[in-house]
Amino acid sequence: MGGPRGAVQPLMWTPRDRRWSGRARRRFAHYTRAVKAARTGPNAFTLEFESEDELREEHRVNLTQGGIRLPVADRLALFSAAELTLRGPSGCEARVKGTVVAPLPDGVALHFEGDADALLAALLAAPAEPESPGRMKH
Repeated sequence: MGGPRGAVQPLMWTPRDRRWSGRARRRFAHYTRAVKAARTGPNAFTLEFESEDELREEHRVNLTQGGIRLPVADRLALFSAAELTLRGPSGCEARVKGTVVAPLPDGVALHFEGDADALLAALLAAPAEPESPGRMKH
């Protein structure tokens, strides 16, 4: 992997030695948080962010690049489709479709289509207040 000093190296997984390139290991090494992930169907998952800081960090590191880390014990097939329900700290949800692009030591990396900033705004939105039964609309 030669190249000029300071050149951006792609994330690479080499089947030959079954290890991630140095850049990929460094990129995902900071994940020590416990994002809650649950399988809800054959290729459907719910990913819950417990705090705004956790969500903003995921947005800064991965969502703005069109990716998301899904911490699951199951190995999903490379390039398989997955449906994600993302839940923000206030309980707001957003659904995205993704494609498995790489295995990770503790899950998989997904690529998704869509606007990361709009996704962040939707997940950080305040939940709608339920109407009280004794209150009338005018």
